[in-house]
Amino acid sequence: MSKVSIATPQEIVPVDRGRLRDIVRTVLQGEEENDYEISLAFVDNPTIHRLNQRYLNHDEPTDVLSFPLSDPGAKKLAGELVIGVEVALAESIRLGHDVQAELALYVIHGLLHLCGYDDHKESDAQKMRERETNNEQRTTNNEQRTNVRKSHCPGLANHRLERNQPDCHAVDA
Repeated sequence: MSKVSIATPQEIVPVDRGRLRDIVRTVLQGEEENDYEISLAFVDNPTIHRLNQRYLNHDEPTDVLSFPLSDPGAKKLAGELVIGVEVALAESIRLGHDVQAELALYVIHGLLHLCGYDDHKESDAQKMRERETNNEQRTTNNEQRTNVRKSHCPGLANHRLERNQPDCHAVDA
């Protein structure tokens, strides 16, 4: 049985729960993950800053943190994504597109990390960007895709951490 839970303990950016559930289902179906339990939390800058500092020792807010809760290759994929809505809002304004498209990109990127994709080496990053683009095309219309970056953390060193540790904008393990 598959489950998607969404928490929005902030009022800065409205979250379209139905659309985001559809995005999770579409991405995971495309990755051939049929049994999953995924939690999404859309939080403000102080919350994601605190988590980023606690788990990755990065003293700043970030866009998305991925917490894998199942072992690689497990029958059931389990994990949590924590998404920074204020980062998404600032980026969407800077790039001139809808904040919902930016949030969708962060969810797609985080899900790919949970599915085992990594982007700390350029060859791996290229594969991940291709999957992001493919999933973005499958989950959004053309208008929403206009001006959306194909990867939200290009050039940063991202490393898979131990189980139950976040992955994205991670320091060397």
